Amino acid sequence: MRRSMQKADHDGQGRVNAPVFRQILHEGTGVHLTDEQIYELLTSLDPELTGTLPYSRLLDNAEITLRNEEHSAKKGVEKTTEQSIPKAEEAGPMEEEHAVSSNDQESQNV
Repeated sequence: MRRSMQKADHDGQGRVNAPVFRQILHEGTGVHLTDEQIYELLTSLDPELTGTLPYSRLLDNAEITLRNEEHSAKKGVEKTTEQSIPKAEEAGPMEEEHAVSSNDQESQNV
């Protein structure tokens, strides 16, 4: 993505306009920014309101954000997995009950 930004940076100032940034980000990561998100980026990273974004800072921030989201998603999966899969200690008595029930059925069939 950085190379794509550099190619789009025709004057070599390290900045690209918002629509170009949005397109390159979407092509590179599949992430689509809403108009509101683009506006937030512009107002926070372009205080002079030039209409361009410093792509090095943006990419650095995007990488950090994606890592944080990835980490949060992994934590969510771990929590969901922990809740849905019984631990070995929890599974033991259930297996014993099943074994007793099976033995009871066998003795009733005899």
